[in-house]
Amino acid sequence: MIIDFRMTAPVSTYMDPEEAKKMLPNCYMRGYVGKYEEVEMMTALTVDHLLESMESAGVDKAVLQSERAFGDHSKQNNAVYEIVKSHPDKFVAGYFAVNPQADED
Repeated sequence: MIIDFRMTAPVSTYMDPEEAKKMLPNCYMRGYVGKYEEVEMMTALTVDHLLESMESAGVDKAVLQSERAFGDHSKQNNAVYEIVKSHPDKFVAGYFAVNPQADED
């Protein structure tokens, strides 16, 4: 059994694609998506694409994570929760980002 311990939710599940296209080339992700085509692809990915890529790579299960360094981590946390809840056969857990300086519920 192969378990991917660090997988992120598709950007489309927590951010407007146009906002993401502006942010991606200038954030820590720029090392992963340097070209326009890569940014376009990254903003178009869905949960179904994620599941398909897991299948084609032979990944049986994954741990899904949220990132505080890109976008609204609260929206990412919600996306991670919903994906894990919707696909318990594929995601064994999700872990969330917190901002210790924020006054959050």
